Amino acid sequence: MSEQQDNPKRSVAVPVLIALLAVAAFGYAFYALDGVALVSDLLGLTTSSQATERDPGEVSTEPAQLQLPDGMSEEFALRIWQEQVDSQVNIKRLVEGEVERIVVNDVAQAGDEATLEITAEFSDGSSLPGRLGMREFGDVWYFSYVSGMRAESEDPTEAAPPATELPAIEDVDVALLNTILEQQAASSAVLGEYASGAITDVRIDQIVPGTGNTTLKIVMNEDHEVGNGEVVVISKKIDGEDMWFIARFTKVAAQ
Repeated sequence: MSEQQDNPKRSVAVPVLIALLAVAAFGYAFYALDGVALVSDLLGLTTSSQATERDPGEVSTEPAQLQLPDGMSEEFALRIWQEQVDSQVNIKRLVEGEVERIVVNDVAQAGDEATLEITAEFSDGSSLPGRLGMREFGDVWYFSYVSGMRAESEDPTEAAPPATELPAIEDVDVALLNTILEQQAASSAVLGEYASGAITDVRIDQIVPGTGNTTLKIVMNEDHEVGNGEVVVISKKIDGEDMWFIARFTKVAAQ
């Protein structure tokens, strides 16, 4: 009697079943071991969970929720925003190179505020008095406004301290405000030296325009050393108008 031949259908079904089991096993392993991240690593890609340090000029255009440090009130954040809005004329003068040097004449602290009485020296050889305002939350100082720096012949309201009326949160660019708070918090060591009176004058050596921001290269004279640093100013068009917001301060000791 001849040997019984294998059923052709059965011969095909066995390899198909093995293949299906292999695919299922790979799928489970892909899910359990985070296969997306593994593949991304192999291809040199970056997944959304791999955060990178954001340039201060990179402000998200997506709707945002206000991100406040624990315990910070919305009012505090809105005051930082509005006082920079009220300082637009003077911030623009800094960005456009009209100011060459700022001399700090006196620093006074009261509660969570620090007021720096300054003299601004301009590129045309003239000088005018002004004021820098800072606000403290926790152990962190935030730059708030720069007022004055206006001749008597100019609009007298520009020489007054910023207005105290605050906007509604709906009228604020929240993503930009989040960036300002984040960058200034990261600059706390330098801002603390301004608020304490350690920095006696600042010379603006170079202005470097960027994409969405301008960097002021500065030299700071202090009561204990000379430091080089930068002030980063973010630019944003709001309601059709070009606006400028001071965000980040850095310093390195001069060699």
